[in-house]
Amino acid sequence: MGQIKPGKYELMRNAAAKKMKSLLRDALLVVEQDLDDEIKNSHTFKIVTGFGGTKFVGLGDGRYWGGGTNLWAADKSEAVLVVAEGLQECLMEVLWVLWPECPEHPFGLHLRADAEGRAVWLCKSEGAHIVAPVGQLKTVKQEDGSNGDN
Repeated sequence: MGQIKPGKYELMRNAAAKKMKSLLRDALLVVEQDLDDEIKNSHTFKIVTGFGGTKFVGLGDGRYWGGGTNLWAADKSEAVLVVAEGLQECLMEVLWVLWPECPEHPFGLHLRADAEGRAVWLCKSEGAHIVAPVGQLKTVKQEDGSNGDN
């Protein structure tokens, strides 16, 4: 008796899951560029699978916060946005670390998509201003004179 071949639906689902996994991993590499040196030197991060197959950003040791953003994205821009939000939630809920902070104000940054659909860090202080695209926050901090160890 021969093996049962996967059906069209199963093949499509597996291909979509593989694409999603790749999108999320690539997005994590972009988001990690914004990490302060202190965080980057003391922790690693990965995409973890929670109950029911939901995806979250977790620590390298496997800890994660399952009450946060379920990582799902249709494209690279959306993946960067949800992974940044997931990493921010992981740091806050698992390690109790506020990240990132505005280089101009003593407040945490929020995530938004700008007019072009790129994920950006937004400071809501003084009328709100975009600080940097996700993945480029350290560049802004260096231009501001900060060393990225906030």
